[in-house]
Order: sequence, then structure tokens, then C-alpha cells
Amino acid sequence: MSRGLSSAIKTQLASTSFVMAHLVKLEFDTTYYYTDFSSDIVDGSDTYSANGFLQKMGSISESAGLTIGSLSLSLSGVNQTLISDVLNNGHIHRQITIKRAFINASTNALIESFSIYSGRVESMDIADTDKTSMINFRVANHWGDFARLAGRRTNSGSQNQFFPNDKGFDFITQSNIS
Repeated sequence: MSRGLSSAIKTQLASTSFVMAHLVKLEFDTTYYYTDFSSDIVDGSDTYSANGFLQKMGSISESAGLTIGSLSLSLSGVNQTLISDVLNNGHIHRQITIKRAFINASTNALIESFSIYSGRVESMDIADTDKTSMINFRVANHWGDFARLAGRRTNSGSQNQFFPNDKGFDFITQSNIS
């Protein structure tokens, strides 16, 4: 799929003086910005921290078909703020965006970035050992949530699953609700 790369990126790709990095935005109750680059990267008004928390990211693949794409994302479990956020405020269906950044190798300045993946958290686990602590997220693209039915339906069958003797929806057509 053509991304319509800018002339600045095309110029850097033709030279040998660029470095690529990933910018990961985690939108939980607090928004976290991490990069796998050796120093912090400012992209727009966001500063992506090069704190070593971003440990591993699964490969991103594209398909012409309508498929549920997913990837794994591993972060260091040292960040107690992030762990507290996901455990206390939830993590399911929270947005994660990954960008690819082109960095000028001689100045460490951001040339340009563009989004390469956007999805929502479908699962998480925390793996602790004597020597490491990791938070592993499984992230699915927007098709991962396509077939999910949000909430309950407003009909007798759905209501009777939770309240078997309730007849309220049997008479809904007789109400004057408009």
C-alpha cells in the first residue's frame, strides 16, 4: 500500500543519514508516550520518552483483505504508574497508536513521522520473574471489535435473560414514548 511519503522522507531514504524509530502512544486514563529511540522525540506537541520502557513490539503486516490484524506490545513493568493505571482503571478497548519516525542521524532531530498502526487493547498480562517485570498487551486493529454487540438489547428476550419474570418489554409498543 502506498503511503504517499513526503519528499523529506524520500530524500532521507535515498541517503544513508537517517535512523528509524517507533513512537507509541498509549491512551489509558493517563496518556503515555514512549519511543525505542536513544533520546526523547518531540512530535508536534507530544514528547515520546526514551526511558527504556518500550521493550518489544510484534511485526506489523498489511493485507488487502478485511482481516483482524493484531500485534503484541511489551513494556517494562518497572513503571508502577502505568501498572496502577491499567489495574485500577481498566485496559480493554483502550487506544494504542504506533508511528514510524525518521530521525536525522547527525542531529538526532525528527524529520517526520507517520502512523503505521492503530488499534485497541484486547488483552493484557503482567509477567514477573526474579529479574524482570513485563506488561504484555495484545492489540487488535479496528476490525477486532467489529462484531461485538455493545450493551444489552432492549427487547423481552434480552431482558428475560437477566430478569426472567419481567414483562415490561412485552408492552413497549403500547407506550407513548416518541
